[in-house]
This record gives sequence, C-alpha cells and structure tokens, in this order.
Amino acid sequence: MIDFGIRYQGYCSDETCTVVTGTPTPKQKEIFSIVKTAHDRAIDKVKPGVSSQEIDKAARSYIAKKDLEKYFVHATGHGVGLNLHEEPRISSLKKTNSGRRYGFYH
Repeated sequence: MIDFGIRYQGYCSDETCTVVTGTPTPKQKEIFSIVKTAHDRAIDKVKPGVSSQEIDKAARSYIAKKDLEKYFVHATGHGVGLNLHEEPRISSLKKTNSGRRYGFYH
C-alpha cells in the first residue's frame, strides 16, 4: 500500500493505492474486488442529507457480509482541503451530513 499526497496553492491531496508486484493471486484479486465493491457502495450513498454513518455503513456492511470486518479497522474516509484530514469524517462513530463540497478518497 502506498499513501501519498501533495500540497498545491495551500490545498492538500491524499491518495492511497494498493499495488501488487508480480502476478496477483486469486485471493488477492478476490479481496481487491470486495474492497472495490464496498468503496463503490459508499460512494453511491454520498448525497445531500445522507449521514456519514450511513455512508460508512454501506461499505462496512458489505465487508461484514464477506466475513472480513475484523480487518476494517479504520474510518471509511474523510474530506481534504486546506488540511489533509478535514470534515466530513466518514466513519461509524461520527454523524455528519454529506452533500457538501468535499472529496471522499479513502
């Protein structure tokens, strides 16, 4: 996993990428697909008035259905802007509303 970002004209970026060197195993492909689907389900929930907890649940519940919840030990995402980690925080712990002009990258 590679986690990096830059600062440009006072604004931050934050990118996390998963890479495999060589040929991915069938298990690695399966896990990648599960995480990608969970990510897409969370992104699909991002709309005005939808709470951060609902967005988090969309990803977290899919991971749980695949019996992998013990590995989901972090928040689903966060906004970026003038600071690297900004509101909204997308997690099961903090309720905020989506639909503002924030990026969701994790």
